[in-house]
Amino acid sequence: MAEDDSLGAYLRACRQRVGPADVGLPVHAKRRTEGLRREEVAVLAGVSVDYYTRLEQGRDQHPSPSIVRALAVALRLTPAERSHLFLLAGLTEPQSYTSETRESVRSLLDTLMPDPAYVVTPPGDFVAWNDATSILWIDPATLPPEHRNLAWMTLMDPRMRELWIDWESIARETVAYLRAAAVRYPDDRRLMSLLAELRAESTEFVDWWNQNDVVVRRSPRKRFAHPTHGEISFTNESMELVGEGLLFMVYVPADAASAMVCRTLCDKPHDTRRLRAVESTG
Repeated sequence: MAEDDSLGAYLRACRQRVGPADVGLPVHAKRRTEGLRREEVAVLAGVSVDYYTRLEQGRDQHPSPSIVRALAVALRLTPAERSHLFLLAGLTEPQSYTSETRESVRSLLDTLMPDPAYVVTPPGDFVAWNDATSILWIDPATLPPEHRNLAWMTLMDPRMRELWIDWESIARETVAYLRAAAVRYPDDRRLMSLLAELRAESTEFVDWWNQNDVVVRRSPRKRFAHPTHGEISFTNESMELVGEGLLFMVYVPADAASAMVCRTLCDKPHDTRRLRAVESTG
């Protein structure tokens, strides 16, 4: 994992994704490899070819903030990619998170019924969720604690492939998110364990991980294939809980028909399974 996450490997991957025409350089002949040459990146960033080569080869892993900014411009990095590059260069302190959330947040989840909503840790472990999540999706409480994880469910649970109409797009988003999280939380044992398991069990994960993508290209709509009610469309909103480092996510019906299905499926008495499930994650 360390080699895949290195500054040099990421610079190389970004360089190979940018063509000469993208940065205003002339293209005279077919190149043996895709992307920019090292000397071209060096010129664009205002550094020596030798220094840039040392960065890619891992012989210098601590560039200054000004050099990282110049490289980000030269490689036409997006804001997410730029932040990732700074993290790899050791210029941002690793972040932390909690493993439980406030009771007020749990109450908020219930007020959002019948819209599915939940809270997860950066590695994707479920901390709390409402009944709509269990009814319309897959109940996390039915899974072993180690697999009560959004990323694992998306990539490894065959039911998710049937549930998500655009499964591959969602799965790729998940891998891109995990790659960024691995740099934000490099010492997190739970995250490293999850990545090792996915690497060992999913060839798709390995392929997508090796693409070095950290840009979360969120689909405008998330489409579910309900077994009895057909397609249900949602828009997905997410936010980080300040002071906890947890991710709060809610799925809002994208149209009247989808909203009606949610109300129909959730408009019946429910037990306290959500509260028991929350307690069992501790």
